[in-house]
Amino acid sequence: MLLAGRSRSVPAEISFTHGVPEASDLAAVTFAQDHRLKRALLDRAEVPTPPGASFSWQSLKKAEKYAEKLGYPVVLREGVGENPVRAIGGITSGDELRSAFMTLRRRDKADRTPGSNPYVVSYATTRLTFTYDDDGHEVAPLKSRMLVEKQMPGRPIRAFIVGDSLIAAVELDVDHSTGVRSVTDELSADDAALFVRTLDAVPGLAFASIDAVANPNAYQEGESPS
Repeated sequence: MLLAGRSRSVPAEISFTHGVPEASDLAAVTFAQDHRLKRALLDRAEVPTPPGASFSWQSLKKAEKYAEKLGYPVVLREGVGENPVRAIGGITSGDELRSAFMTLRRRDKADRTPGSNPYVVSYATTRLTFTYDDDGHEVAPLKSRMLVEKQMPGRPIRAFIVGDSLIAAVELDVDHSTGVRSVTDELSADDAALFVRTLDAVPGLAFASIDAVANPNAYQEGESPS
């Protein structure tokens, strides 16, 4: 199910709200929102994903060492959340990674009111547990996981898949948040098959928006998104 609104209405942007009960079951939606589990399912289905690993605030030093091993830039994503999940990209140092952790850990009391944030579904509000930091701010518990991934170069694409069909695909802007043009007709049959295989990797999921990165010259060279 999608909620869509004009720029001056609520919600102001398209957002995923929940699986349609007759199509995507609750377990599938839960799998998709747990990004560590989702990566494991994609790996099992041999769907290519950027190198990455999850860390908690308590293992931040390990996350910094891992990012150095991966090589900057990296992206930090929430471990549990919507699709697309909140993320901070273009991280190029340990200090920036620590700052990104602090930003994504922050909780907003208003988000726990169902329907108040188009990026947070009513179901997810039950998982927005929090504690307080030394400054009295609401933050995610110390054990909450964050995902550190290698930031892949190329052109970001978001595809919308229903069942075994690619419905639409758009190229995203530099912030990976807004579509700037349709690329549906530019994707090859192999590209479409890869997106469908990604959807199939999560059992019981009937619809998904899937982000991928394509080489800037992919469509001229015949390469596929990754």
